[in-house]
Amino acid sequence: MYVRTLSDQYLPGFTATLEWGQLDPATGMPLTAQAQSQQIQSASSLLPKTEQIFELRLSGVTPAQLGYIRVHSVEPVTRR
Repeated sequence: MYVRTLSDQYLPGFTATLEWGQLDPATGMPLTAQAQSQQIQSASSLLPKTEQIFELRLSGVTPAQLGYIRVHSVEPVTRR
């Protein structure tokens, strides 16, 4: 997954939840009861950056079964 800013501002550190799964063939809505999820976190860097690449492994469904991918609960990482 490729995440980048739409402006020239730097991408702050963040955590998020990635969810994926199948769609209901009758309604086209996500089957959330069978959804898979994983936490992602942007890597810290000494130099500011405008993009981050995440390598993902979406288990539990075949590419033909994959109906949706959703990123949610995006929170900034606070520096200490």
